[in-house]
Amino acid sequence: MTLTIGSSTPVNVDGGNALEVKGAQRENSQTEVEGQIAVDLIESSLAGGQVSPPTASSGNNINIKV
Repeated sequence: MTLTIGSSTPVNVDGGNALEVKGAQRENSQTEVEGQIAVDLIESSLAGGQVSPPTASSGNNINIKV
């Protein structure tokens, strides 16, 4: 691919390198989004404050048929 930017001299750009740069930019953006989601999830779990404690009777009843 040849680009001419601000001059009459064309600049050759390797299409593969441009795609690698674009892929890296998208990966960085995706990583930032996933990081923000993780932070939001952690903050929302801390903001709830009250978490009901587990009950002593949960899981004590087991039905077994022989």
